[in-house]
Formats: sequence, structure tokens, C-alpha cells
Amino acid sequence: MDSINSSGHIRKFTGRVVNGRGLGTHRMLTLQEFFSKHNLEIFPGTLNVVLKTPIQFNKDRCAYNYRNQFFFWPITVNGISCLVYRWSQCPMHILEIVATTKLRDRFSGEDVRIEIEASLLQKLTATNLYLWNLSWKGREKLYYRDSIYTNLLGKFQNSTFRFKRFFGIKK
Repeated sequence: MDSINSSGHIRKFTGRVVNGRGLGTHRMLTLQEFFSKHNLEIFPGTLNVVLKTPIQFNKDRCAYNYRNQFFFWPITVNGISCLVYRWSQCPMHILEIVATTKLRDRFSGEDVRIEIEASLLQKLTATNLYLWNLSWKGREKLYYRDSIYTNLLGKFQNSTFRFKRFFGIKK
């Protein structure tokens, strides 16, 4: 994995490592052929990090794109080069991180320092920030703890997405 370009401005965040639901391991195993095509040796599993604030990645600046379903960007976690991946309905405060080694053994349950090249991020719209605050502010860890809440929000997001697509709304 390439390290972050040191010539750009770096944004720094602190996140908490939390236990996941085991979905990352299955996803990474499914994506092994994709990773092999890009000469990436990724450990089959993810490090789940919850931020206190939302961040939005720029899909046009992703390093890897799997079928417009999963998008990957280079980041560092406590100085280790990694990739973060997102999918279309991923909450903006959730980071699923993949690397060449098992990160969970190093960082289980602790705060980690995340560094991201600023050009990989895009500014949050007022609407997105409002919706994130309404949905997640103070409930950031519920994504991994409460499947009922997460499923309910997912249904709302999917119906909003379909509404926007039907009416041709871009943002």
C-alpha cells in the first residue's frame, strides 16, 4: 500500500476501536480476487473505528473502486499505512479499515489516530450534517451495537436515496 502523499495537507481524527459484527471478514474474503488484481495482500478482516464527527470521502478520489459498491482510500492508523473502505449507505462516522496485517491485535478497544490526505475528503453539505446529527449524534456506537436502530435508519436512507434518484436530485 502506498503511504499518504506527504506534500498534501493532512486531516487528523481520533477514533475508538470497537468490536464489529463479523461482516468485514466475509467481505474481505469475497474481495480477495479484486485485491489480487491490484497486487494488494489484505488481511481478511477489518478494524472497526467509530469517530465522534462525520467525514465524507470523495468517491472521485478513491484509490480503488469495486463495482461502484465499495470504495477504498489510503489512510494511516497510528502511523501504519492502511485502506479505509466505504459503501453507499455507510454512516459517515464509521471507518472500516483494512491492512496487510491483523490490526485488531494491536489496537483492540483503544483510541487510534487517523490521518487522511485532505484532498480525499469533501466538505459535508449542511443537509448531510443535519441528517447525521439527527441520526447519529450521541449514538455513534449504535452502528455496531443495535441492529434494530441501524436497520431502521438503513430503510430510511434507502427510501431517501430512491426518492432522490426518482426526482433526479444529485446531492
